[in-house]
Amino acid sequence: MKSKVLGLLAVGLLAAGHLASAGTIVDTGTPLSTEFTGIIDRAGQFTLSTQTRITGFERYLIPRSPGTAEFRIFTNSPDDPVAGQDLPGAPIADLLATFAIPALGSPAGWYGVSDLNWLLGPGTYWMVTSSPDAFWRSPFCSASDASCLPSPVELEAVYTDPPDDRPVGWYPAGARTGWRLQGQPVPEPGTLALLGFGLAGLGLSRRRKA
Repeated sequence: MKSKVLGLLAVGLLAAGHLASAGTIVDTGTPLSTEFTGIIDRAGQFTLSTQTRITGFERYLIPRSPGTAEFRIFTNSPDDPVAGQDLPGAPIADLLATFAIPALGSPAGWYGVSDLNWLLGPGTYWMVTSSPDAFWRSPFCSASDASCLPSPVELEAVYTDPPDDRPVGWYPAGARTGWRLQGQPVPEPGTLALLGFGLAGLGLSRRRKA
């Protein structure tokens, strides 16, 4: 009986550790290049292997004018026949956060939000940044620059033909910019049950000792 209790306790403690663990889903590191690109909507692809609670997001930016930027989660549209690759599908309802862009002269750095509570199931998604009324520049590295840390697949949005000669849509960005996405795995009901068994075993063990 004692070994069973200890086994339940061990399983419960492992489940508790899984429940508490949180970490980084995407981190490209700080871009090393001194080149910059103007503000455009940008999308970065990421994949979740388990149900996850998204808790924070940041982009590495150089502020140019104050205003509000937006961060959203889009579904994935796989194997688009025109683009020949995955593209952002549709924005997921209610998964929209805003963050402030300060005035010109503010330091380059990581800007974003840290109080998110967004639940996503396993699958592939896109994190998308846009700016309705602010302007920033994004330090980037060439996709061929081996000194840059790997980045998610990145796309940029084109909304009008002039002055851009491309049709409206998403296109490969051709550069690696700064992304950070934080999240926390959410245990399945079975894991929570194991945690309960473990705590029950701990209580039973203490009662027997008493």
